[in-house]
Amino acid sequence: LKTIAGALPSTKGRVLLDGRDVTRMPAYLRARAGIGLVPEGRHILATLSVRDNLALTRAIEAHRPDLPPFEQRAAEVYAMFPRLAERASQLGGSLSGGEQQMLAIARALLLKPRVLMLDEPTQGLAPIIVQSLAVTLAGLKGRFAMIVVEQNKAFLEQLADRILQVRSGALVAADGQPATDK
Repeated sequence: LKTIAGALPSTKGRVLLDGRDVTRMPAYLRARAGIGLVPEGRHILATLSVRDNLALTRAIEAHRPDLPPFEQRAAEVYAMFPRLAERASQLGGSLSGGEQQMLAIARALLLKPRVLMLDEPTQGLAPIIVQSLAVTLAGLKGRFAMIVVEQNKAFLEQLADRILQVRSGALVAADGQPATDK
């Protein structure tokens, strides 16, 4: 995922976004083009409030004239994650793990991605939060492409149109069928 987002260089292959080769494009230009990453570990800013963590995404507005006004986008993510609205003035570091994950996802959604990539989104979350997250993400299907790297197969099965199983960098199964040499 970090290679697709441009945070790590690719060693082979290409990264295409709507048929456009973005392989050599720096990460910030890939983000502007619509590639959003919610990294493992969330990477929220602990000393900023929820509101301020979300407001950081405003930096992209000058480069994305297609974006609706920030207030409209923020209202959308607060509607998806009402808990964040309740905690808008609370510091990110004082949120529970589930709330931090909601914040990380909300921040990516504010950028109106064309591709949203989530790295281990259920890691360390209580089962009830995992289920709530699955419902929220399932409600976003069709708005943009999603790539989810996740060990929780039940979570993936609620979301995915297609599941690929990779082990040691090699495809071992696709949609429950063993991979072929094709």
